[in-house]
Amino acid sequence: MERIHQKQFRSEPSTSGKAKELQILMADDDPNEHLLTVLAAEEAGIGAEFTFVDDGTELLVALNQRLEQNSLPDLILLDLRMPRLDGHRTLAQLQAHPVLWQIPVVVFSTTTRREDFEKSFRSGARWVETKPGKFSDMVDFIKSLPARAAHETYAFDAPEQVLERKSIIDIDLSEFEL
Repeated sequence: MERIHQKQFRSEPSTSGKAKELQILMADDDPNEHLLTVLAAEEAGIGAEFTFVDDGTELLVALNQRLEQNSLPDLILLDLRMPRLDGHRTLAQLQAHPVLWQIPVVVFSTTTRREDFEKSFRSGARWVETKPGKFSDMVDFIKSLPARAAHETYAFDAPEQVLERKSIIDIDLSEFEL
């Protein structure tokens, strides 16, 4: 099994009700963004478990492991500008998979370029958001995640040969240092 660098954080819901805890997988190479997301989630009071990976390669490896465990995330937050495998190439890999294409993806990047927005949508992102400059805007964004995750669900109805594959990735991972 390949080793990937993952960090997890769980935020507690602000209400006493037992709503389903969201599983959110975020790919971003900036540890400050991980921290900001954690702080905003605490402030927002959503019940969520965040798993952070540093790039698209690690995201695909993590998804492969979760697919084998039948525990895919409810939502993916994806930065565009990352080392090794950037956001656009990662989206292409997700869209080519018979199960993973169904997971809602929010491209969450510093980009303001129209070309990046268009390419992200063409590559399968459901939403494209520019990272906010104010913490209150980040909290508002985090508060929107449960509704985005509920937008559509996916099913594990892929053919057995797909689920039995060793890797979901059509690129050679040996070129990347994991």
